[in-house]
Amino acid sequence: MKNNKAKPIIRLISLLGRDKLKVALSFIFAVFYSVTQVAGPVFLGQSITVFANGMTRVLRDEGEFPYNQLIFLLVLCGASFVLNWLFLLLQNYVLIDVTQKMVYRLRLEIAEKMSKLPLSYYEGHLYGDILSTLTNDVNVLSLNFRTFLIQMADAPIYLLLMIVVMFYRSPI
Repeated sequence: MKNNKAKPIIRLISLLGRDKLKVALSFIFAVFYSVTQVAGPVFLGQSITVFANGMTRVLRDEGEFPYNQLIFLLVLCGASFVLNWLFLLLQNYVLIDVTQKMVYRLRLEIAEKMSKLPLSYYEGHLYGDILSTLTNDVNVLSLNFRTFLIQMADAPIYLLLMIVVMFYRSPI
């Protein structure tokens, strides 16, 4: 017997149905989320550098403190953190909607299959135990699938952006 681990994932993706565009939208939000997640610390680092260099110039009487530049960088840093939160919120909102619809379709299929079971099956098993197991399994599946979609979108983009930032910041 062949062990096919991709088969359940393909089955779950097929349950997405018409929501594939929403999944694509959540991937777009994931790109913007990752960009703002990387941009915030970059702006913060630049503002610390501007502050330190400005203080050094003031203490040595070599010029004025660059207030405008520092304020601009801090506003960019704050905006990137706010946008980061917004894109994460939008991504999760879309994915929660998608997974809830997927779970609804899955529960309809389960109810249809349960209605086709012979009565002798229910005589040997407690109906409450069957429903409890199915409900718990569907809830766990829903949470894990949403987490899978989020991480499938976020992790590669974030890794790529971190590599770009490392090369940008590298003195080589």
